[in-house]
Amino acid sequence: MLHFLTDIDGDYPGYANTHLTTYTEVVWDGASGAGTAMLGLQDTLNVDPRCVLLNNDSFQGCNGDFDGFPFTENRSVCSCNGIVGDLDGRDCFSIGSNAWYSARSWNHRRAFTDAPGVNEKTAWHFVEVYFQMNSVQNGVGVPDGKMRWIQDGKVLHSYDHILLRTGAHANARFVQHGFAPYIGDGSPTAQTFWIDDLTVATARP
Repeated sequence: MLHFLTDIDGDYPGYANTHLTTYTEVVWDGASGAGTAMLGLQDTLNVDPRCVLLNNDSFQGCNGDFDGFPFTENRSVCSCNGIVGDLDGRDCFSIGSNAWYSARSWNHRRAFTDAPGVNEKTAWHFVEVYFQMNSVQNGVGVPDGKMRWIQDGKVLHSYDHILLRTGAHANARFVQHGFAPYIGDGSPTAQTFWIDDLTVATARP
């Protein structure tokens, strides 16, 4: 729904096929009447296709040895080329032509609900989300990036060991904010949500 992109990609990239896209989403489950507060990262264009870790922990390529494969800084930080730092969910799958979708996510369930109460979806909520790039030392990415989701003063996500970039993109910085609601194959009914007082800043106000 809300995204940040970096100066590695152009002004009009496809959000799901970049060197780095952040995701701030509410993933709704109609069966349970609840919404998950999801933070995510995707860096599909960084994947080294010579050695790919699949969702079931098997691998493809890697000279037959994933753990011993000599990865460089030219690799994905999200999923397909291994896991470094804090992790909740991950996704790696082929998108054809020796290319791979690579993403990871962090989920806080029942952040919003149909039921009356503090998380009621029809009420206004004050949501603060924060992404901080990790450092790069001696040409190597260090998993010390940060992510936060604070909702109505309550911390839903707090991570301090996130790898968002490697030494291959040591100077990558967030330069673009994107707003792109997504609902899969479409909705059978009209959907409405409201955003007010949206602020994009380099630090918490």
